[in-house]
Amino acid sequence: MTVVVGKERRAFSVDQLVLDSYPFRVLLETVARKEERRGGAIFVDVDAILFEHILWLACDGRSVSQILQLDLKEIIDFYAQDA
Repeated sequence: MTVVVGKERRAFSVDQLVLDSYPFRVLLETVARKEERRGGAIFVDVDAILFEHILWLACDGRSVSQILQLDLKEIIDFYAQDA
């Protein structure tokens, strides 16, 4: 699935399993008002660096329990301060 991110419209190819993972569910729930689906792509209005950080967490091989210990909403809020 193509995910287009941020003002610069940077495109990422992300497997659906990764999009369904916990870090991405939190991200998409947090920015749901800024998410849009068009033409088979998901457009998410978040900073590309934040998106890469969440992508790294989802693909890092950490266990769900390790990821659950992170305050993902705090990370998302931190990046949103620049907006």
